[in-house]
Amino acid sequence: MAADFVVDYGLLQSIQSTMNRLKGEFEGIDAVQHSADWGDGGIAGAMGSFASNWHIHREKMLGSMEAMAKNAGECMEQTRNLDGQLAHGLGKK
Repeated sequence: MAADFVVDYGLLQSIQSTMNRLKGEFEGIDAVQHSADWGDGGIAGAMGSFASNWHIHREKMLGSMEAMAKNAGECMEQTRNLDGQLAHGLGKK
């Protein structure tokens, strides 16, 4: 008998990890804009403009990334709990 409901825990874990990593990158963009690694003043200025101009949009994106990571984690947890309950119920019969 094939399962009617299949959850790819690896994919959910990957989504959660990726969103958390990206969120960290976006949160750290202010530090990156001040980095001396840019060398060229034009590039440094462009990074400063990007970081400043995108502050509002970045905050919205950070909220979305955080929500997606949280939802993926909750989906894994709830599905594992349900799977455990179903397995426990099958063991009683």
